[in-house]
Amino acid sequence: EGTSDADDGANANANALPDRFALDPRVVEAATALGLKRIVSVPVNHCAQSFALALESTPLVPGDETTTWKVVYSGDTRPCASLTAASKNATVLIHEATFEDDLHEDAVMKRHSTTSEAIQCGTDAGVYRTILTHFSQRYPKAPVFDDGNFGRTGFGEAENADEKKDGDAAKKDPETTTSRVGVAFDLMRVDFTSLPRLPTLNPKIRHLFPDPEQKFSENGGEDASREF
Repeated sequence: EGTSDADDGANANANALPDRFALDPRVVEAATALGLKRIVSVPVNHCAQSFALALESTPLVPGDETTTWKVVYSGDTRPCASLTAASKNATVLIHEATFEDDLHEDAVMKRHSTTSEAIQCGTDAGVYRTILTHFSQRYPKAPVFDDGNFGRTGFGEAENADEKKDGDAAKKDPETTTSRVGVAFDLMRVDFTSLPRLPTLNPKIRHLFPDPEQKFSENGGEDASREF
């Protein structure tokens, strides 16, 4: 529990915490070896002792803070302010999206998140890429989302009101909320150089994992195997 920071200043602050939050030297050593500036566990709204994890790097170019990265993993959770705050301006937020939006009551009862709630967390936190994961095995299909529910992000938008009203200026910003969202699947690996292209995989993933009911209907009520 608590926070591990590889630099001296943060260690000094951490040492002021109660003994039960004392840092394990092995965690500090591991963070330093991995080039991490900070490892933060964040309480989230699920069962007891549930935490999200935030990892922040030291600058890839010494002294240049613009070359750092930040990755946040939600774990199981309902949407909560602590996770949104921890995800502020993260490079990547890996957020559970156990239920589709029409199963919101189930999500609340079981303390999980819906697709839209996960995406909204990334939007509110100003995250560069949100990766959805932890889909319920009862619903084996890729999550569906569109910008009609979210609108545009703040990334790359005009800085003043007049520019925002300019239709041409808006067209210059191709980034919408869902164009910053990716979908995870088993054994998936993503490196930072692939992040700009990650959302372009979504149509392919939906093709591999279609809605079984829709597929059944399109085939006149006959089950059809997928060809790859």
